[in-house]
Amino acid sequence: MTYVPFQRREFEYDPQVGWSAAEHDLSSTFTVLIDGIVGLENFTAIDVGCGRGRLALHLAARAARVVGIDWDPSQIDLARTRAEELHCTRVGFVCADAEQIEYRDLVAGSPVHLVAANLCMSSAIMARAYRALAPVGVFLFEAFHRSQWQETGILSRFAWNEEDMAACLRELGFRIEYLGVEQDAVRFRGKEEFLQSGLVSGQLREKWERDGRWAGLLDSFQREGCRLTVRGHLIVKAIKEGQT
Repeated sequence: MTYVPFQRREFEYDPQVGWSAAEHDLSSTFTVLIDGIVGLENFTAIDVGCGRGRLALHLAARAARVVGIDWDPSQIDLARTRAEELHCTRVGFVCADAEQIEYRDLVAGSPVHLVAANLCMSSAIMARAYRALAPVGVFLFEAFHRSQWQETGILSRFAWNEEDMAACLRELGFRIEYLGVEQDAVRFRGKEEFLQSGLVSGQLREKWERDGRWAGLLDSFQREGCRLTVRGHLIVKAIKEGQT
């Protein structure tokens, strides 16, 4: 296993950068790992929690066939529209619960060589990925790390630490090839600069006000200085071992 210790970057707030606490773009590390998969052009791939199709469309430019799944029909509609705009015929989208459906049922008996996910991960998803993959198939994903928004004092139920992630994968029968942690934090000169930045705004701020994260964040500013970890991600590549 290649284990990369915490890679943490801290930045002074710059209004020209356009930071977002809700940014879900594919990371450069993730895309490098995708592009390094040998034989990807012949693969059938599943994108779990595809949203509006960013990852599925990235894969469709490289793989033989891609199926994206998401529980939200509005996101599936957006993904299908985007695929039509790009004239992309190697990708399809299915509205389904990623923790209930069996991924192998989506491809009509074809072997699944790659299961990928961007910020959509649970033990139920891991188990379904293992069952769907052909032997030596690739499981590649980016998940929330427990450091994401840690200054709020409330951890996401979707967040993992690297030890628990590795243990869960090994128990299922995966061999871990890469496990890395990447963090980006933004520092502010004070509370007023943070509020003016709009970094946490709109629906995200409303949610944080309801669940206590907003109060926790402002308290942490007083105790520890004005900073927010806007990105804390685990990036993992694992290989299915075994014959079933």
